[in-house]
Amino acid sequence: MRSLLPSRLASPARALALAGLALAILPATRAQTTPSRDKLAQTAMKFLAVSADPRAAALGNATTSLVSGSDAIFYNPAALAWQEEDTDLMLANTQWIASIDYNHASISYRLGNLGVLGGSLAFADYGELQQTIFEDSDQGYRDIGTFSPTAWVAGLGYARAFSDQFSAGGQVKYAHQDFGAAPTRFDDESGELTFTDVAEGVLAYDFGVLYKTGFESLNFAISARNFSQEVTFEDEGSQLPLTLHIGVSMDVLDMTPMATGPHSLLLSVDAENPRDFSEQIKVGAEYTFAETLSLRAGYVSPTDEQGISLGAGVKQSVAGLGIGADYAYTDFGVFDAVHRVAVHLSF
Repeated sequence: MRSLLPSRLASPARALALAGLALAILPATRAQTTPSRDKLAQTAMKFLAVSADPRAAALGNATTSLVSGSDAIFYNPAALAWQEEDTDLMLANTQWIASIDYNHASISYRLGNLGVLGGSLAFADYGELQQTIFEDSDQGYRDIGTFSPTAWVAGLGYARAFSDQFSAGGQVKYAHQDFGAAPTRFDDESGELTFTDVAEGVLAYDFGVLYKTGFESLNFAISARNFSQEVTFEDEGSQLPLTLHIGVSMDVLDMTPMATGPHSLLLSVDAENPRDFSEQIKVGAEYTFAETLSLRAGYVSPTDEQGISLGAGVKQSVAGLGIGADYAYTDFGVFDAVHRVAVHLSF
């Protein structure tokens, strides 16, 4: 495909200039979207911020500028445009802390030269929780049974490469969270409780751009996730976990004599500016042999409990069907470690 951009855009100096401009714009954009920091750690629907893909998690979620398959819709929809196969499918499970399970699925389909269409789906399983209310007694509370909160999100995305270097994409999604029946009224005379189902849904939007600089395999990307209006549960309003990302990545062996061999060593760095906690730097590295076996490691700073992430993946093509499996382990300090597994199919 003939490039639609001027040839000078491919220079490393121009790429660095673009990165510098983005770094200058990002804080200003952040200030406009969140004029105050009064709601630190108070965003709603935090399940939207849980990493879906074991590969991404193993790389410390430094994935904004990476090209992958349908799982890119969870991180930077613009990366979908570089999908190599016609169809890609991912199914993943995350065993989160506190016995919470997350299940993610994504699918993408190439529409010829028109771009790539993608879909995403995620469910949160919080299990069964005990429900209590305040009571003036020796215990100080009354046990009123159990409840099982649920949450899910479904999205539809699209990405297109406008040249052999630049792509853009977006996703619209509907997120819903249900806390079950909650006590909202207490009758002092009878002692009876009135229960009301506490649930809300909201439309949210993700978008991003990805630029292949033309200098070896150096990529640069920007993405924003979870733009939406405020969601209100009863009388309490909260924003979704909006995050802005800038990422760069490159196979560092491209600048060595090993560039033409079976080895690759991908280095990826992201700067994340979230709505509800301090900015973070995310770093990931992935060694791949013969495009088959990958070993990964990642780290995020600063964090309270999350430590290093490690992972591995294998992929193979059988009769035109691409099959892959990935695993990631993340240390969470005083909590249980987080484990993720996923399978990928492409054809």
